[in-house]
Amino acid sequence: MLRYVWSFDNKTLSEADKIPIRRGENVRMTFTNLTMMRHPLHLHGHFFRMVNAQGAYSPMKHTFDIPAMGTVTIEFEANEQQDWFFHCHILYHMMAGMARIISYDASPQNEFAKTNYRMLKREDNAVYPWFDLSVHSQGAYLEGNLSNNRNALEFEGRVNYQGNYETETHLLHYLDKRQLWAGFVGYDFRDNKTLRSAEDAEGGNRRTAENNRNFRRQAEVGVYYLLPMLVRAELRTDLTGQVRLRLERRDLPLSNNVFMDISANTDKEFTLGFRYMVSKYASLSTNYDNQYGWGAGLTFHY
Repeated sequence: MLRYVWSFDNKTLSEADKIPIRRGENVRMTFTNLTMMRHPLHLHGHFFRMVNAQGAYSPMKHTFDIPAMGTVTIEFEANEQQDWFFHCHILYHMMAGMARIISYDASPQNEFAKTNYRMLKREDNAVYPWFDLSVHSQGAYLEGNLSNNRNALEFEGRVNYQGNYETETHLLHYLDKRQLWAGFVGYDFRDNKTLRSAEDAEGGNRRTAENNRNFRRQAEVGVYYLLPMLVRAELRTDLTGQVRLRLERRDLPLSNNVFMDISANTDKEFTLGFRYMVSKYASLSTNYDNQYGWGAGLTFHY
């Protein structure tokens, strides 16, 4: 639910398309809903018994609603031919991958399977963008994401009005069925001139002068894991062997309109921000960054 990738058995339509059956069989299917939303599931081409405590008087349906954490069993006689579509009737769940093809063994494909089926398989693997741009009194912050059902390209950029800047770009691949684990590769590009000059004046550590929290041009690899309370724990290393641990929680709801972001890492970087959403596309916002200081302004959402 976090990334809004819907599926059956943790696979979208484009990853596992068909459920094979044979004509003449009595087909029984059991569904357990492990999400926190209801799903009305619809099978084209067939009526089925919704197996319940009524036994022989179980109702005949072509759509059934399965509640959150509920289990439903259906059965039907395989007395049709060709391919038939089975999907969640919340259509944006269907488009995100919550669908299958009930496919009769050795039967000809129907017209839907010959044409629109290929287009439908592309939908759940489409690339979706979002970004947040915060323009504050001490600097500007940009976060962006391009993602499909198994991969994401993430970008973070920060710049202040003294010319200090930093960017982090990562390409992620989700590793497990529930998408709690992800591995990534990327690049960290930064130059915080003000702090770097201050450290140099104080006789900073020259051994790490080209690879520290104020000046870095390094490729990185790492993993992250989504902890309870949607806290993202991230462990990465660059090509010189420097390791960094980061904990982050975004979009923590404090009320219907107020959200908090918090982030900290072992490089002693810390940020805390608050947003009051005034519309779908804009928020009043403020944040504190221990390198850039405190500021306030507007955040734009896409």
